[in-house]
Amino acid sequence: MYYYQPYQYVPAQYDYSYYVPSPSQQSDFRDLSMYVGQWVTATVSGIIQNPTRIFIHNSFLDSQNRENVTFIYARTENGRCVARSITVLGDRITVEFGFSPQR
Repeated sequence: MYYYQPYQYVPAQYDYSYYVPSPSQQSDFRDLSMYVGQWVTATVSGIIQNPTRIFIHNSFLDSQNRENVTFIYARTENGRCVARSITVLGDRITVEFGFSPQR
């Protein structure tokens, strides 16, 4: 008798080394990747003026070695609370409070 066996799930092994900039880029790199998957209290230039809880979803370097951060935040639209997400340059985000684990 034949039993169907689905493919075996193997968790991905992530290499975080691409988050580490070269020494010449150190001053421009904020490394908000330490907050990925966490809620932080932050302001975002041009979007969120008052300290607000946001969820950091992703952090990556673009082709010009600038850090881009995707975050999720809540806002009120037409009397309802809605969730929005946006990707901005990391230098626009100022983290007021957040737990940053050691990698």
